Amino acid sequence: MKTINKSKKGFTLIELLIVVVIIGILAAIAIPNFISMVARAKDAAVKSNMHTLQVATEDFATYTHGIYPGGLGNTVNDIVDPDLPANPGNYSVTGSADEVTGGDLENAGTDPQSGEARLLPGNMKNPIRSDRTVVSSPGKVNWSTDNAGIISYQGYLPDGTQGSSGDACASYFIWGCGAKAMLTDSLSSGQ
Repeated sequence: MKTINKSKKGFTLIELLIVVVIIGILAAIAIPNFISMVARAKDAAVKSNMHTLQVATEDFATYTHGIYPGGLGNTVNDIVDPDLPANPGNYSVTGSADEVTGGDLENAGTDPQSGEARLLPGNMKNPIRSDRTVVSSPGKVNWSTDNAGIISYQGYLPDGTQGSSGDACASYFIWGCGAKAMLTDSLSSGQ
């Protein structure tokens, strides 16, 4: 005769605890890596915004024969140079100076009242704060949680001193505030 073993099969308490400990160890390794990966992705998006600003600034310089704006709200017509041809578009990098510090670039395009055409796209967003406060000019913005994701622009006069709004500048620097600190990369004219 066959004897039937009626013992129940399943996990013992020790085996269950070992599985829970293994899952806990894997989570302790994966979660910090995921968080740092998200911060690196946000920093990369800030660098992309910096590059977009650089392209718009270089585009501005094509209308002014290599002269950069002192502030991003300056228009081509603000650059006083008798050798420049008339500029029917009245281009600026960001639009009015109020929008530079306020940062709302959503309404990009040509302003029908002033005829001012913006070179910076209006769909730029702050990748860290998820709002439209993206650029600051003139001057370097220092990192703080309030400035995370903001890129800043500063034009420099031919003698190397800082320019201000309305100045015709010979060079510029662009900085970015990352998720946790200032980005180590900066962009400048001639790059």
